[in-house]
Amino acid sequence: MLDCSYCQEVIFGSEYQEQKNNGVSLYYHIACFKTKIDKRLKIYSKIDEERNYQDTLSGNMNHKGIPTIEAEIIMLEHYLQEAKRLWVTSYGNNTPPLDSLRKVAGIAIRCLENHGCPSRNL
Repeated sequence: MLDCSYCQEVIFGSEYQEQKNNGVSLYYHIACFKTKIDKRLKIYSKIDEERNYQDTLSGNMNHKGIPTIEAEIIMLEHYLQEAKRLWVTSYGNNTPPLDSLRKVAGIAIRCLENHGCPSRNL
């Protein structure tokens, strides 16, 4: 018997999707796998919108739109601190801290676009 890696319920029969990553197998109900992928694609689309917005910002004269890795890390820390502060002060409204986390994701992706992205080696 297999457990679905998404909903944690037992998978009966042969209607499942297997996903392998570096030798580790994850098993999903077909509907759960589709839900997981759809959800991820929606999130990636919103991060892509953030990146498009960031590209419209006028570039700093010192870096001409390509900040150094160090500058990117400082910006990541700034917006992560902002997300923490907003989580504490938003009193159950998750939108403000999630807005800052979307910015963090966009900045991290911009850094990887500009400076390279090493593969995950396990």
